[in-house]
Amino acid sequence: MYQFMFFLFMLTSFFLIIFIMLQEGTSIDKSYDLNSSSIFNIFNNNCNTNQFIVKITVFLSIIFFILNIVLSNLSIKHKNNIMYLNKDTNHIVHI
Repeated sequence: MYQFMFFLFMLTSFFLIIFIMLQEGTSIDKSYDLNSSSIFNIFNNNCNTNQFIVKITVFLSIIFFILNIVLSNLSIKHKNNIMYLNKDTNHIVHI
């Protein structure tokens, strides 16, 4: 269970980084061009692709934080169940 959740966490992290990098930002060139059409495009961006990427990024960030909380709880439980081999007695010891 812990390994599967950790795998999902890493996969979500990877895709979150990818979708953050794919987002379209406002460039400095747009801010220097002061004609009315460029100002309208800055404040009224109707690009469906960018909105879709933003929605996916929000969804992935929510999943990222939920998995982060779940993994922290699982790691506390997992830490309580750790066993190791005592070299002196050759017996398995629960920590």
